[in-house]
Parts: sequence; C-alpha cells; structure tokens
Amino acid sequence: MTLQHIGPAIEELKRWSGFSPAELIPATPEEIVALEAFLSAPYRLPGAYRELLQVGGRKLAKVYSGVDFSYRMAWVLLSNGYRDILRMLRPYNRDAVMPPELFVVNEHLGSNFTYVKLDEGDDPPVYWWEEGEGGLETSMKEHDSFSQFVLEQVRKSIRHRGG
Repeated sequence: MTLQHIGPAIEELKRWSGFSPAELIPATPEEIVALEAFLSAPYRLPGAYRELLQVGGRKLAKVYSGVDFSYRMAWVLLSNGYRDILRMLRPYNRDAVMPPELFVVNEHLGSNFTYVKLDEGDDPPVYWWEEGEGGLETSMKEHDSFSQFVLEQVRKSIRHRGG
C-alpha cells in the first residue's frame, strides 16, 4: 500500500527501536465504510485519515495512549452524534450544532477536542478547541495538515518512551 500522506510518520515509527510490527493493527475495510456512512453527503473521510485507518486504525504502536485519534475514538464520537462535543460547546452557544463538514478525531477529558474540516482536502489542517475559550469560532489551527499531526504524535510517543 502506498502511503501518500502518512508514510513519513509510519516510517519513523518503524525505525524506532521499540517498535514491533504486531503493534500496527488496521481498521477493517468494513469498519472504514461504516465510519464513513455516518458522514453527511457529499463528505468523505480525508485520504490521510483513511491511510491511517488502513495501517494502524485500531493500534499504532503506543501512539494512541497519548492522544487517541484511533478508529475507536472516531466511532464512539460519531455514533453518539458528537453528544460529548456538543455538551462542551453548549455553555457558549446553547443551540450549538456540529457543522456537517467537521470530523472530530479526538476528544480529551471533556475539555478539548481536535478536528478536521472535510471540505479542506485529502490532508486537511487540524484544528483544536479548548474549553473556556468560547464556541467553535475560537478554535485554533494546530497543524497545517493531518499528516503533520500524525507525525508529531508519533514523535511525541517515541520521545515519551525513550526513543
């Protein structure tokens, strides 16, 4: 499989002395289709995120123990209609709804979340929202691309584990 977007992150992970190939567990094609079925037409999962799912959607070594942006996280968030995300946003806008072009890749401790906009290409920027700042309009662009986000998470995981 050619990894057009997340290849550098996966290669860096594979070069790490603590890496084992058994620690890459992909999401199944059926899981990816099911996840995408939750998205409103005409939106589709970005190519970079799809690549991540196909290589390590279920497990990406120990990367998800830092920031969980796994298949499971996306499934939980989407399948409950972003209930927890809306709970975070409603103190700032009681009528808040999730725009259909937003795809949340991570939620952390009920106080922040990371997302991409599905209309910003196959390797979209990654945005971060934090509690206490206001509604979605207070989100900040955290990375210029999803592939940069994945590479940073891989590097953080390796540093944390002494690599």
